[in-house]
Amino acid sequence: MVTNATQDSRFAGNPYVITNPGVRFYAGFPLQTRNGHNVGTLCLVDVEPRVFDADQLEIMSDLAHMVMDELHLRMCAEKDALTDALSRRAFKDAAARLVALAVRHVQPLSMISFDFDFFKHINDTFGHATGDRVLREAVDVCAGYLRTSDLIGRLGGEEFSVVLPNTNQAGAVDTAEKLRLAIATNAIGVEGKTIKSTASFGVASLNSIAADMETLLDHADQALYRAKSEGRNRVAVWQPGANDSRVARRRVLKAGQIVFNGRSSSVDCTVRWLSEEHAGLAISTSVGLPKLFYLVIAADGFDRPCRMVAQTARQIEVAFC
Repeated sequence: MVTNATQDSRFAGNPYVITNPGVRFYAGFPLQTRNGHNVGTLCLVDVEPRVFDADQLEIMSDLAHMVMDELHLRMCAEKDALTDALSRRAFKDAAARLVALAVRHVQPLSMISFDFDFFKHINDTFGHATGDRVLREAVDVCAGYLRTSDLIGRLGGEEFSVVLPNTNQAGAVDTAEKLRLAIATNAIGVEGKTIKSTASFGVASLNSIAADMETLLDHADQALYRAKSEGRNRVAVWQPGANDSRVARRRVLKAGQIVFNGRSSSVDCTVRWLSEEHAGLAISTSVGLPKLFYLVIAADGFDRPCRMVAQTARQIEVAFC
């Protein structure tokens, strides 16, 4: 605390004291993280000399703690609590900025989406605590193969995405293969048993069709879906298909229902993407589902008959009838 800067030999000659704004009083309260790192200062400045009493000092100290609490909450909102990857919203916001920057400066950029294979089996067999450990250690292993400029985010339960700035398709495939192998070779010991997991990867790069974050992420998801359908534990690259240039797919995340048996039976699902002709759905299990059913999105008043055209254990693609 500097009660009168004109009488303090450390600051009497400072330009901000001699001329405008004519600082006289200054108090600085450290902003300290919970593990003891000083990250800044909460400053109070006045053009009149002042002396703080004990109550005023306590108030300023409380304000400093309030600032740090707010910063901590923001950091928690941006980070996935389990894996320390970016949260879904923080990842998409940061990825959108990187994609826009790459487009503006005509630089390469690629996206990787990956999803763990048969992860429900790990949770069901060994418990959710072990499943959490698998995800946490896998992200730690993957981080060792990523640059500081790369982003990794957790978009769903066991679904992750990575943004690779200044990386073309070949470089992204090479990175995806390294991540795939790192996950596949990482072993976890639980109660005398060794648990291994694998993941499927989809790669997409900026091009004339995918020039924004949402489209690029959708293309990476399409490639991921193909990797799942072709056998899992592999890397697939997005390739333009017959309908990709004329059928707009929009990525969504909405609660839906699969309705069948004369509308007497239903299964909850998450609608992940929609187009005029198709939809991609995430479900707890696709076992026992009929090939024909209705897709209902109550929030949108959406109710369409559809047929299943592709299927994995926990995802299906449907075409509207």
